[in-house]
Amino acid sequence: DVALIVIDFVPKEELQEAQMLWNKQIEQLLKSLGS
Repeated sequence: DVALIVIDFVPKEELQEAQMLWNKQIEQLLKSLGS
C-alpha cells in the first residue's frame, strides 16, 4: 500500500508531531461545529 510506504520514510518523531497537530485541528473543528 502506498500510504504505508510514505509513512515508513517519515521519522516516527515527526509522524507523532504531525498527528498531534492533526488531532488539535480536528478538536478545534469539532468545537466550532458544536457551538
